[in-house]
Amino acid sequence: NELMRLKKDTGNLIWSKTLGKSNKLNGFLASSVIGSKLWISSSDGGLTSYNPATGELIDKFTLNSSVSSSPMY
Repeated sequence: NELMRLKKDTGNLIWSKTLGKSNKLNGFLASSVIGSKLWISSSDGGLTSYNPATGELIDKFTLNSSVSSSPMY
């Protein structure tokens, strides 16, 4: 699984991060922007945040259950 930021006008890649391997039971569920962080949740209880401008990892947590949200477009 890859997390990517693309240029809106051209579709060119700005940055890309590998989120890890997944399968049907352990996948990445959703992303949400809260404040100045891009949050990514996974079905295995992982919750990570990234800087949207640079793709730099900011926070990483392991929860007791999965977290989900509506997809962003």
